[in-house]
Amino acid sequence: MTTHSLLDFTISFFEEMRIHTYFTDAPYTWMDQYDLGLRSTLLKKQDCLAATFPELDENFHTQNHVYIIRDLFQCYYLSIPVPYTEHKTVFFAGPFAFKAPKRDQIQQLMEQLQIPEQHSTFLIQYYSSLPVIHDKGCLRSFLHCLCSRLYGKEGFSISSLSQTNHIALHYETQESTGKNKNVTESIEKRYDAEEAMMDAIAHGDYEKAKENIHALLSSAPEQRLPDTIRDRKNFLIILNTLCRKAAQRGKVHPVYLDELSRKLAFKLENLNTLSQLDAFPHEALRKYSLLVRSYSTQGYSLAVQKVVNYISLNLQEDLSLDRLAEIFSLNKSYLSSLFRRETGQTLTDFVIQKRMEHAICLLNTTPTSIQEIAARCGILDLSYFTKLFRRTKGMTPSQYRSMVTKRSGV
Repeated sequence: MTTHSLLDFTISFFEEMRIHTYFTDAPYTWMDQYDLGLRSTLLKKQDCLAATFPELDENFHTQNHVYIIRDLFQCYYLSIPVPYTEHKTVFFAGPFAFKAPKRDQIQQLMEQLQIPEQHSTFLIQYYSSLPVIHDKGCLRSFLHCLCSRLYGKEGFSISSLSQTNHIALHYETQESTGKNKNVTESIEKRYDAEEAMMDAIAHGDYEKAKENIHALLSSAPEQRLPDTIRDRKNFLIILNTLCRKAAQRGKVHPVYLDELSRKLAFKLENLNTLSQLDAFPHEALRKYSLLVRSYSTQGYSLAVQKVVNYISLNLQEDLSLDRLAEIFSLNKSYLSSLFRRETGQTLTDFVIQKRMEHAICLLNTTPTSIQEIAARCGILDLSYFTKLFRRTKGMTPSQYRSMVTKRSGV
């Protein structure tokens, strides 16, 4: 692999663990992005920022010396010299922790560094959100393999470096929501984003729901568990519940809600990487929004709601006007007129639409024979089923399945 390919892989490796990465050139000057704003939030004198970080050997780049760094605030970083560059370029990764700090340990650090109590909430949020690498030996093995390919098997060294000098620090003491995250505002923002997202799903508006999910994810509560994957899954379980309740608000029958909710919950538990988990919210929003657009009875009278739900859940049954009027004890003419006025379709056309939608779903997701699919859709006459399908999709069921098979490469 080339140096570029190795570094691209390394970036992906650390990003998968939510560890920030960046490149910098000599002379190395402190930037707020390095520690995600920790120092600029705590310290009053900006010229003290770099002094809280270990000073690197000025020759470490030419010596291919990789450092595992621990700074004054007990955060860890990696410093990896990039070979074959015109400037002294260094790849940095961090901050991260090897063990999730407990609250008493954070309090102990505050006392040791004499950090004012007003910063307590910010620090608890900051340290709780730090990515955790639980196996230091595994990280060293990864670095050894990486360096062997970057510099050659004998041309590098890996060592630890800690900041131990306790310099005089001057902390920010002025009350400021810009410097200290206001917990109340953060919670309010999260609840506003939740409500806006749920309202969008309740109307089947996927695009609007996507706009609000970004605000919700950015204001998500701090990491509560040492296991980042488990912590993220727990948050997404809550998201799945919110989406289900939103679709219920959109008047989708509980049968459909329960089916989709269970499928997504099962899928979520089988996701094992952060990139997979990052894609989950958009999938959930899209599927619940589609569910609302397909099965919502919002705006219908109670009588039409009952008829629509019955049709959707009993496609194999007799769904003629005569039979439905009998089931719901309604006059045939009244039911026909009411249904058309509220849905914009005749009852017969609505039944055909739902049966064809179900047929398309079965053709896409099962190897079931077309004869059996027709029966599951309540149409025993295969010729009539084919005629209705051709009218809907412009091709026969067999042609449609062949097209789907070719697209999926099966």
